[in-house]
Amino acid sequence: MSNPNTQVPLFLFVGPPHHGKTTARKMFSELTGIRGASTSDVIYAFLAQHKGIPEAELRAFDKEEIRKELIEFGDYLCGSIGKLELVKADKPVRTDLYRGPSALVRALFHGGFRALDGVRRKLELQEVRDRMQWMGLPTIVTWIERPGQPVIADNTQLSKEDADQIIFNDGTPTDLRVKIKTWVDSITEKPKGS
Repeated sequence: MSNPNTQVPLFLFVGPPHHGKTTARKMFSELTGIRGASTSDVIYAFLAQHKGIPEAELRAFDKEEIRKELIEFGDYLCGSIGKLELVKADKPVRTDLYRGPSALVRALFHGGFRALDGVRRKLELQEVRDRMQWMGLPTIVTWIERPGQPVIADNTQLSKEDADQIIFNDGTPTDLRVKIKTWVDSITEKPKGS
């Protein structure tokens, strides 16, 4: 069995909608080579399958047009609601789908992704941390916030207090990349003398 301390931690990027979580996660993945994804990827795939349309067609919609549906499907997959009003009699939701508080993260984690954005619920985050700890893997949660940016109402329950660190997205994309790079350098520094 390999030493769990040499395995890649799970990096989660959380924060309000439209504050740069996905952008920060993508920059982090580019800088580290750690595969990244969004929990929204799972929701889009599931919703597209349910609607019987290609995922690309669903993603072509403005996210604000389908936000309510995305939230409902995300809440369903995470076990927050027992059934979906969107389910039509001729198109039932698959009952063999494994649901639960960390279902979205688990789907991505088991697909080899270790840098994720889109975790929104306190129970979801706690279950992810508990499962990773059980496997001997650390979970590093980074709050991304753009000061002055309006906060869009969605199902986000997390706050800065739930994160291990905060990165303010208060400049240009280049400025954010510098902040992410500085952080990456600090966690990948080798001890002196090695």
